[in-house]
Amino acid sequence: MHCGHADGVKQIQRDLFEVTEALCATAARALGARSGAAPKLVWTDGRSRLAAMVAHVHGIGPLLDSFEWDAPDPLRAELRQQAAGSRARAVRLLAVRDSIVAALRESGVEPIALKGAAFAETLYAAPGLRPMADLDFLIAETDAEACDRAALSAGLTRSSASDRHIVYALEPTRIVALLREDPDNPIKLEVHRRLAEAFWGVPYDITGAFRRADRPVGHCLHGLLHCSHHASVRTLRFCQVADLALLLANLVPRDLASLVAALRACGGLGWAYAPLKLVEGYFPGVVDAGMVAETARAAPALARHARRWTISELSFCALGDGGIAIRLRWAPTLLAAARGLLRHALDQGGARSELAAEFQSGRYGRATRGLAWLLGRGVRPVSARLVELALAAPPAEAGAP
Repeated sequence: MHCGHADGVKQIQRDLFEVTEALCATAARALGARSGAAPKLVWTDGRSRLAAMVAHVHGIGPLLDSFEWDAPDPLRAELRQQAAGSRARAVRLLAVRDSIVAALRESGVEPIALKGAAFAETLYAAPGLRPMADLDFLIAETDAEACDRAALSAGLTRSSASDRHIVYALEPTRIVALLREDPDNPIKLEVHRRLAEAFWGVPYDITGAFRRADRPVGHCLHGLLHCSHHASVRTLRFCQVADLALLLANLVPRDLASLVAALRACGGLGWAYAPLKLVEGYFPGVVDAGMVAETARAAPALARHARRWTISELSFCALGDGGIAIRLRWAPTLLAAARGLLRHALDQGGARSELAAEFQSGRYGRATRGLAWLLGRGVRPVSARLVELALAAPPAEAGAP
């Protein structure tokens, strides 16, 4: 990568880090976090455009719009549009959710709503404050046929299936808005038969523990797994951290004991450390200190000794690919890490990118891309594309709703 291009990427990385941390800290304060003031930013046109993208990627645009803080006027206008789109989209999504639930109950099936479908009306003051990319349910293995009928009755068609979940889509499937919520963006329903993730190839299944637990504890257990998985592959959204913080804040001591017991039962003490540290950093006082200490003892050494846990390095707002130091925080064993490192290094590169020259990595050989990945010197194509779209997007109109 040429020196000038490298300098440009580094400046964007710095801007992304500062903007992401400031916006997420502000969103936490909007939810009542007892943290200090968010970092002050010197706003430029580029930073304002990046901030609009960051707010959308992290699902916090409506929260930021609802809160009084020092935002430049163009960003304020964009946040208003994001909030309006999220409110309108929530109306559509929740109507689909209720239709599916009613149809399933007629068939004798009791689905369990997950994530935004469960939290938008319970954890937040208004549904539109918690943007939802899709709807998620948990059903029993034997209820797949009933789910097909319920989805069809609501106008959704099955688009894919795996051993973990079935995905349904509502026509049309064309994306209307890439950088903000829109009621006409595709609506997707994910029906899970299992709640499971893998870290460096080692699977963890919490389905049984989730079903046995009281619902608030079960949602916390799922939230920990979901956040940890997305953080480990660096696709975490701050709205997921906020969900978890609000859930943990509502637990009583008996619930905490049940949650720790459930984590032990499904081998989750180690991977639960990362999301707990993230919540602890942005929502001080919410996480039980004893729980953090117990999960720390089971966590991999690199996770235990990490100097910081920030959303900016564990989400798509991390433009650089991060290197192995971040990824190894989730390696449950040295053998799993060795296997995973080999697989990831061999997979680096993929198809050539259409991105601007300063973001391209496809023009380099596989060995060079693999080395860049190991050292954390590469650029993530999806993140680079988001940056390009953000910087090229026209500013929102000041009078927009």
